[in-house]
Amino acid sequence: MAANGYDGLCEEIYEQIYERLERRDEETLRFAPRGTAKKVLHVNNLLRFFRSLLIPGRTAMDQFGLAEEDLAARINSRHLHDFLAILIFATCGIEAARTFATRLVAEGDDAEWPAADGGGNTVRALPASREGLVTLFGNVVTADKFFSKQACFCPVVIRKREEFRVQDLEAQRLPYLAETRLGKGSFGEVFKVRIAKGHFYDPQAKAANVEPAEMARKDYLTSLEFTAGEEREIMEQILNSPARTCENILENYGSLEIGTGVTKTYSLFMPLAICDLRAYMMDHHKARPNTIRGRASIILSAQGLAGGLNFLHTQMKTSDMDDLVCYHMDLKPSNILVFRDTRNGETRNIWKVSDFGMARVKIRRRGQDGDRERNFDSWFVRRQRPQDPSLSATLNRRGEGTYLAPESLSSTRSMKAESDVWSLGCIISVVFAYLEEGSKGVERYQDARMVHPHADLYDRFFLRGRFSRTKTHPVVNRWHTHLIDKANQRDPAEGEVVKTMLRYLEDRVFEIDQSKRRGAKDVERMLVETFRAYKALSETGSTPNLGETQSKPHDQSIWLKMLSR
Repeated sequence: MAANGYDGLCEEIYEQIYERLERRDEETLRFAPRGTAKKVLHVNNLLRFFRSLLIPGRTAMDQFGLAEEDLAARINSRHLHDFLAILIFATCGIEAARTFATRLVAEGDDAEWPAADGGGNTVRALPASREGLVTLFGNVVTADKFFSKQACFCPVVIRKREEFRVQDLEAQRLPYLAETRLGKGSFGEVFKVRIAKGHFYDPQAKAANVEPAEMARKDYLTSLEFTAGEEREIMEQILNSPARTCENILENYGSLEIGTGVTKTYSLFMPLAICDLRAYMMDHHKARPNTIRGRASIILSAQGLAGGLNFLHTQMKTSDMDDLVCYHMDLKPSNILVFRDTRNGETRNIWKVSDFGMARVKIRRRGQDGDRERNFDSWFVRRQRPQDPSLSATLNRRGEGTYLAPESLSSTRSMKAESDVWSLGCIISVVFAYLEEGSKGVERYQDARMVHPHADLYDRFFLRGRFSRTKTHPVVNRWHTHLIDKANQRDPAEGEVVKTMLRYLEDRVFEIDQSKRRGAKDVERMLVETFRAYKALSETGSTPNLGETQSKPHDQSIWLKMLSR
């Protein structure tokens, strides 16, 4: 039987709300999804609520100046469902409820709404301040009870491609149905999160997710420099704009800043990948692709990666149409995320560049001679790098990464786009080791680089001479020859394709003098040609057509023409 008295009605409504809470068994994490209060506080319950507030012998018109139906309509027009739900869930007394009905519902007209307290703050805005609540209710106890429960009804809504700030998690809850830690990197931790329906909003589409949405969340611990507005704007441009036009740059689903003061947590939300390239080769697909078609598919993914890097280097614009150039500076397999895409009945893997924590950007202002450069590295508090003995950031005794270019050791830190191209070449070289021997080949290749007598147990693609000039690591050339020989034994035509691509890396990418390295666009072109050759082999089993003329099994003339471009 439905309750008519105030206390009985509040208990009934409390139970209806409680049954709809997410994570309701975890008091500090529970939250009411968007729309919960409106569903429970439908017209019938609102009418019952206002009747329960009436002093015996008085009507709603006598007590509040409005009929019960008009009071219920005001709840809708003033969007007060959540405020009322908190009042009930906090078990505030009938006098507090009458104050709410008088001050927030009955007083004024909608043209003068929302009401403000004595300090000029909007009274009904949630989350409400403790001071504003004391002003509203005139009672510290009621204000404290309301304040302690409001977080449950103020869960964050992630807005696509926008930033949301939360000063205090005691006032708002996070909209996660579940979260799982995926890994820890140099600047933060990555989690898989499941966002409650209605809590991922796309302002452009003007729609929220109708089902729970899974995505990745990367949490950073930010430094004081991160508060600088211009640097934040540049980061948003890099992480937001490119994904609209380049599928190989990881899209930003939005960001969330939590806390104030010296340190804050800053979270980026991104699409959820299958895995990163390191995990793909070393954990999930240890065996080498055993078909030409399978190897061609991976080369196509690598070509997309090179295209994405070229996009960062040469094809971005600011909102003012100035040139925006991004140097990633930390390109490695663990920062390349693998996504599965199905279109036209075909499934392919797309590799996306992620993790711009080390990146630098330049904005080339039109009409100005110089470039301005900003370094993301100082924005975040660096966490200890993980030890990863094969691919991610094989760290040496001085913290130097496997995939970094020789100039990374220079005291002048003269790293530019060509430094990214060196890293890209290292990744492609490792990928070819994987194509031939799977994860074991990647490990053997790494071990060979590290145990070289002049490597001093550093795993790099170059050797830094003590009394001589820096040079490309000789193991790279030897391993390339080994991979070429194995491919040639299997099929001379494939061996020729592998040879041309790997020798190109040696001659055009692994240049100690960065001014002599080819750009990412040129590497992309070579990978396109390599993919076409593999595709031709997979379709016909014959010598590949390289786009100009039909070559013969050992005819290198077309490849030589390509290399001389």
